[in-house]
Amino acid sequence: MVRQIRGKAESGAVSSVDETSRPKVFISYSHDSEEHRQRVLLLANRLRAESVDCRIDRYEMAPPEGWIRWMERQIEESDFVLIVCTETYLRRARGSEAPGVGLGATFEGGLIIQDLYDAALRNEKYIPIQFTKRVPANIPRALRGTTCYVVDRGYEALYRHLTGQREVIAPPLGAFRLLPPSSPEARTRSPKRHPGRPRYPRYRRHGSLHCRRPEYPRLRRCRNRRRSCLCKGGDDSVGQPSAFWDSLCWCFAHSSGGYATSPRASETSSKRADSISASWTRRTPWRSSTRP
Repeated sequence: MVRQIRGKAESGAVSSVDETSRPKVFISYSHDSEEHRQRVLLLANRLRAESVDCRIDRYEMAPPEGWIRWMERQIEESDFVLIVCTETYLRRARGSEAPGVGLGATFEGGLIIQDLYDAALRNEKYIPIQFTKRVPANIPRALRGTTCYVVDRGYEALYRHLTGQREVIAPPLGAFRLLPPSSPEARTRSPKRHPGRPRYPRYRRHGSLHCRRPEYPRLRRCRNRRRSCLCKGGDDSVGQPSAFWDSLCWCFAHSSGGYATSPRASETSSKRADSISASWTRRTPWRSSTRP
């Protein structure tokens, strides 16, 4: 019956559900207080007003078969059993209550636990609920892995569960996409490198030199010592750190095959490159320098 109403709900024919396909629900609860009993009654009335055949003990005065057989029949014939989990109900379902108190909840809790044991904890029927907030400690251990609904803020989700109306429906499967096969050679062959392309990427930045060659620290020290020059007097780049640095960068880039470039290198600095490189090779030791 539950599968029948779920199929109609998913197909969009919920409005045409007849009386024989309405879900049957039984509420198992303990008589904690008069306020608690009233909340259970309001929940049952609301479900019945929305086409859910809900049953509780307060709708019966004196069943002819007796309360024990009536409770057993309600649990067996119902599609869903809502279990109002409170501290009192848990204590009575475990059999920890005082003798002679709460025998109805004790009997119903025993039947529910026995059904879960026989089904190897496969549960599609028993739904734990709570009214104000979720308290996992008050839920029987066999039902803690089941979704627990809080009625005050999750009644719509509970109603969807009982009537089989999904909030999100999965879209239909699309067409199968074919992918071209990859050859074994393409997986094992390494990409070819252009013979003229350097192994290190070129770094271009205005006013500085970035490269991965081992000579970079030496050039950086030269730049930090701005007013020092590797060549002795006579070169017009002495005392001009920017011009000297551009010439040095251009000279180094020209002799290294393009591993480093300077955006300010020009024809004027190229004329100074030969003299700077020649002075660099003649200078020993390289750390000594003369200031202008």
